Amino acid sequence: MSWCDDLVDIDNGVFAVAGGVLGYLDEAQVKTFFSALADRLPGAEMVFSAYSQQEVSLINKSLQRLGMTRAAMKWALEDAKDLTRWDNRITVIDQFSFFRDIPHDPAWGKETICRIHAIDEQKLMSIVHVSV
Repeated sequence: MSWCDDLVDIDNGVFAVAGGVLGYLDEAQVKTFFSALADRLPGAEMVFSAYSQQEVSLINKSLQRLGMTRAAMKWALEDAKDLTRWDNRITVIDQFSFFRDIPHDPAWGKETICRIHAIDEQKLMSIVHVSV
């Protein structure tokens, strides 16, 4: 969390983005991260990608097939409201499907578009917006 010390001019708040990062930490590390964020940058907002347990399993199987066992995902999140049980300073602002409002280009092909629909319909991946 030493990167917090490098921030300047934060009087108007801090907005952080963590896309595809937190899933590679274990739950204890994610809890520690959010508590440390609340300690060091109270009022900060953060947007991050979250993966369901089912999606984490699918990703890990794909990584294993590629021989990338050291890159396994560890943390899954089904419902962002669970974060509020970790620390009462965490407030969930929003959680929505990963591909919400993204137009589907037919050039992507039917298989890709079907996968995108499945991800959103089954709530396999989401975008979460919180404040601490």
